[in-house]
Amino acid sequence: MRIYSIQALIRAVGLTLAVLLWTGGSARAQNWYNWSDLTSGVSSGANDNQVTLTFTKASGSGTTTLGATATGFNVQQQVSEFNSHSVGSSFGAFCIDLWHGQAGNPVSATPYALNSTNGTFNGSTSLTSLFVAAPNSAAVTANELTYLGTVYQAIQSDSNNGAAIGGLTLAIWNVIDKNFAVSGAGSNVTADLTLIKDLLAGTGETIDGHAITAYNSGDTYSGATILQTNTGPGCTSSDQNLITWGTITTTVNTQSVAPEPSTLAIAGLGALAFMGYGLRRRKALGA
Repeated sequence: MRIYSIQALIRAVGLTLAVLLWTGGSARAQNWYNWSDLTSGVSSGANDNQVTLTFTKASGSGTTTLGATATGFNVQQQVSEFNSHSVGSSFGAFCIDLWHGQAGNPVSATPYALNSTNGTFNGSTSLTSLFVAAPNSAAVTANELTYLGTVYQAIQSDSNNGAAIGGLTLAIWNVIDKNFAVSGAGSNVTADLTLIKDLLAGTGETIDGHAITAYNSGDTYSGATILQTNTGPGCTSSDQNLITWGTITTTVNTQSVAPEPSTLAIAGLGALAFMGYGLRRRKALGA
């Protein structure tokens, strides 16, 4: 009976170590990011970018109304969930699903984890659920969204681009939702939205002094990335889907749930201690 107890103890300790090692091998690190408006001042007070939106519900039927700021996000990686020091380069990103924005926009909870789900995503079936109300197919919608990176790249470095950023944001939402409507936008935002709609319709336009080539439905555009933000415990559900253009570089993996080497070492020493105690007790009882 005593021998059986010692063997059972050894097996239990070995199983515990195996579970720790397996957990460490399968753990996934989280990277944490913070946000700010792409343009300074667009979310303060009454201005061109404060709008009222009408859009399709996540179910694909019926509409809802929501007040919002028409702007993108300047996304910046930070050291960890609890250390807001910046690392790496920031980049611009825009919301591409309004229903997530209504339920849990990243502007309501930062920092957030960020997961890249696609590179060039034209025709990706994984995006169909995002475009349940789009006026065109998922492939065409993805191509139009990818093209809009041309507009962003033209205006992103301008010091006074609030209206253009607002117009681009509204154009993105117009592409993904056939029931989308906006009211309350200032005249400058409305004018830039009209110009961007012209670009998508095939007419070249000039925005803030930048001549931009029109969208060509016969071309396949590339360079867009869909990003999911997650703010809940464990970051298991998507709170928002964003689009960005260009290369996204992850500088560090910060929030790993894998046991550290010291944890495994302590567990191993504990196992040896238990084994040694059992053997000494067995010898003492047998003496």
